[in-house]
Amino acid sequence: MQGGCDYQFPLFGQTVVIGAFADYDWSNIKGDAVVSPEGAGTFGDARAFEKQSSAWAAGGRIGWVALPQLLVFASAGGTQAHFDQLNLIAGLTGASNFGIFIPAHTYSGYFIGTGYEYAFAFLPGLFWKTEYRWSNFGSDRLPDFFSSGVPTGFTHSYHVQEQAVLSSLIWRFNWGCH
Repeated sequence: MQGGCDYQFPLFGQTVVIGAFADYDWSNIKGDAVVSPEGAGTFGDARAFEKQSSAWAAGGRIGWVALPQLLVFASAGGTQAHFDQLNLIAGLTGASNFGIFIPAHTYSGYFIGTGYEYAFAFLPGLFWKTEYRWSNFGSDRLPDFFSSGVPTGFTHSYHVQEQAVLSSLIWRFNWGCH
């Protein structure tokens, strides 16, 4: 879900667009992680299945109307993502009853991106938007816990980055305004 506003104006014979936006995503992005607790050595490695369950971003963009129906833009701003609890699986044996987890955590950072919007001529107000975003959520140190909730004494330093391609249909409510 996204909301925002754009302002279009002429500049040096070209049409330029500047805007601000905010979006929220109830995501279901899944991945694998290799976890090496500090001080545990090679035999302490574990694996985990990671899930990003939500994210939001707010920022601005600047673009150029390259063709009457095509806007090319760059964007940047702040972002935050929530990752669910990591249940660790023993790295060497693959045992799923390892009994250790890393609690859910929310990371904050920034993003930069680039993309385009294409206006469909057959239905004024309808646009196709595709954007590439690189997000850097920074580093955090997180502790391990036994399934009973007791800390293990190990911590992990995470540096989270994400690359995403977002594509959506957009309806502009003010497409006829001048």
